[in-house]
Amino acid sequence: MTLSGSGPLAARRGFAPRAVGLDQFLSLVQESTTLLGAAPLRLCGLFLLVYLPVQLIPGMPYMAMPLRAALGSIGLAGFFLALEAARVGRTPTLPDMLSGFRLPAGKLALLAAAGIVPLLCVLAVWRADLGWGEFDIILSGRIPGQMPAERQQVQFVLVYNLLSMPLLFLQPLCVVFAWTATRTLSGSLLVWLANWRWALLLTLALIPISFGIDEFDTTSGAQVFLALAGEVAVEVVLSAFTLVLLARALD
Repeated sequence: MTLSGSGPLAARRGFAPRAVGLDQFLSLVQESTTLLGAAPLRLCGLFLLVYLPVQLIPGMPYMAMPLRAALGSIGLAGFFLALEAARVGRTPTLPDMLSGFRLPAGKLALLAAAGIVPLLCVLAVWRADLGWGEFDIILSGRIPGQMPAERQQVQFVLVYNLLSMPLLFLQPLCVVFAWTATRTLSGSLLVWLANWRWALLLTLALIPISFGIDEFDTTSGAQVFLALAGEVAVEVVLSAFTLVLLARALD
C-alpha cells in the first residue's frame, strides 16, 4: 500500500528542504501510524535482527560502548531504508535493513562518527566527574556487571541526546540519496536548520522516556524484557515519525 501523495524520496527533484509547521503534528502522527501499520511485525522483526546483535556485543574494555554506538548508528540507517520501502508500498526486506553496512566507506565513517562523537562527549563528562579510578572501572569492565551510577546515567541521556539532535535526519539521507558523505552531512544540517523546532521537541520528548526506561531493574528478567521492548518501540516509532517528517520537508 502506498501512502497518499508520497513517492520515493530519492525521486524528488532538487533539494530545498522547507520548514514543516508544528500544526501538522496530528497529520504526521497519522501518516507515521499508517506507515508502521503497513508491515508492523516485519518492520519490528527486521529492526530486532540488527538491534539485538549490536546490544549483545561482549563488554570489551573501553571498546564495547563505542563499537555499539557506531554499529547501532549504521544499522539504524538501514532501518530507515526498510521504512522507506514500506512508505512507498514495497515489502521491507532484510537487504533493506542491511543496506547501511553496504554503504561507501565515507558514509560508513560518517554514520560511525554520528554515534561515536556524542558518546565520546559523554565519556569526557564522566571522566571529569568521576576521576580516573571509577571511570576506569566502568569502561574496563574490571568489576563484572558494574553499571554507571544514576548520576552518570542522567549525564548520558542528556549529553548524548542533545548532541545527537542536529543529526536527526542523517541516517535516512545516507541510505535514500546516492550522495557523497560531505553532501549528505550538509543536506542533513540543512533539513535540521529548517526544522530545528521538531528536532528539539523530539529530543525533549525522548529524554524523559529514556529516563523511564533506565528505571527498570536490570537484575529482573521481566523488567529487562520490558526495558528492551520499550526501547525498541521508541526507536521504531521515532524512526517512522522522522522519515515521514523528512518526506514532508522535501515535498
